[in-house]
Amino acid sequence: MPGKRRVRLINLAKWLVESAWVALRLFQERCEEELLWAAEMIKIKAQDLKGKEVRVNTSLLYQQTKFNLQREKSEGYAKLGIPMSSVEVLEINSKITTACKSEDQTGGRDLVAKIKKWIKESEWNKRCIVDYGAVSVLAAAFESFSKTCLDEHVSVLEEILSTLTLLFPLAGEALTYLGSASSMHCMVWFLKTGDLSRRRNTVLVLRELISSDHRRVNMFLEIEGAIESLYKLIKEPICPTATEASFVVVYHMITSASAADKPIQKFVDMGLVSLLLETLVDAQRSLCEKALGVLDGLCSSDYGRGEAYNNSLIFPVIVKKILRVSDLKTEFSVSILWKLCKNEKREEKTAFVEALQVGAFQKLLLLLQVGCADKTKGQVTELLKLLNLHRARWECIDSMDFKSLERPF
Repeated sequence: MPGKRRVRLINLAKWLVESAWVALRLFQERCEEELLWAAEMIKIKAQDLKGKEVRVNTSLLYQQTKFNLQREKSEGYAKLGIPMSSVEVLEINSKITTACKSEDQTGGRDLVAKIKKWIKESEWNKRCIVDYGAVSVLAAAFESFSKTCLDEHVSVLEEILSTLTLLFPLAGEALTYLGSASSMHCMVWFLKTGDLSRRRNTVLVLRELISSDHRRVNMFLEIEGAIESLYKLIKEPICPTATEASFVVVYHMITSASAADKPIQKFVDMGLVSLLLETLVDAQRSLCEKALGVLDGLCSSDYGRGEAYNNSLIFPVIVKKILRVSDLKTEFSVSILWKLCKNEKREEKTAFVEALQVGAFQKLLLLLQVGCADKTKGQVTELLKLLNLHRARWECIDSMDFKSLERPF
């Protein structure tokens, strides 16, 4: 195109965007990179953007899918899926945005369901959806529909949350939209009133949201019923995945420096310490690690330790976990034991007595010989010194558990 005409076209494009006659996103979807760069509609140089597009398309097109032919059923051409293109993703993104503006719940839900179907068809489709911004569009749609009457928009909001759980990890703009006040109020409402599937999807998204930025903890705590709804998910578990996600959210709530005391007291009063100890008795590895992390956070406060001292399971369960399964479990178990013993203020020194009677000294000594992280090693050494003062009177040794222990003491 001749120079003068090109300049006029660029100026016209700028004017259309500045006067809001045409959306910036529409230009970005339809126009070439050189025009977008000249009109200052993109921040990346035209050549760099072309290179990025080539890399994305290459990684999508040449990703091989492996099949186990012995397990495949013969279903003819109906079995073959059609790979989606970037144009389809950008088009459906635009349609979802339009549905949000017009508050078209039915249309929005159908569009989100279509994206969900594409994701399930192949990993290639999922990567294409993520690379072309559908995650942010879905999160923006959730925020938009959550600003108005929730009862009227339940179905589309539920569909969006369900789809977002297939697109983890979330990042960038998506977390910003989901972290808004209206979005978080909606999620708490889902936790309190939703069915099992809705509550599960909600707590999974909350885990991504709160884990990414502790500043959102305060906003979450200010919402009425947030703590109670999380406790209910732990007390009445839906599935191990939802319980683990609940533990992660609770952990960030009670370890956040700006909001730690209030949630700890409330969780302790509801009976979370007892619930955690009952969970730890026969929990699987991943669930056990997260439950120990929450218990360690509760024992960081006087109020949490006071409730732990009153539970007869605390020392038998914690000491048993010291040398079991994973390093993380060991670190949390030692940290809990260290906090309980170091902060023991009762005249009877009951914490030392109970720890010695379940074999804590021998397990800690064995851990020191086996090796552990530097922080844990320091806590173990301090615990051994504290327990050694009471060993002569209260120690009890289970020879079956420690038959291979070298005991120079």
